[in-house]
Amino acid sequence: MVTQPEAPLRPLFDYGPWSSLLADIVCGDGRVDYEVLAAERSRLTDFVTALGEASPDSDPERFPDAAASLAYWINAYNAFVLDAVIDEYPI
Repeated sequence: MVTQPEAPLRPLFDYGPWSSLLADIVCGDGRVDYEVLAAERSRLTDFVTALGEASPDSDPERFPDAAASLAYWINAYNAFVLDAVIDEYPI
């Protein structure tokens, strides 16, 4: 019996760049430093682009359970809100 090789597993979605950006823009009291975010806009844009390239809908193997899908949607919402705010910065 000949078996087909299994397709390689795709890595889980990488939140490392997002976590790093948040560490740089969120103050100790939980507020966002929009001036720093404006200076780091390209990092936010890169993460938003990554969100568009893979989602639980388009790439479900990278989001193996409901918790992984929920994490994606929560992080996507937050990134999109920051992206919209920084489009209008300074307000």
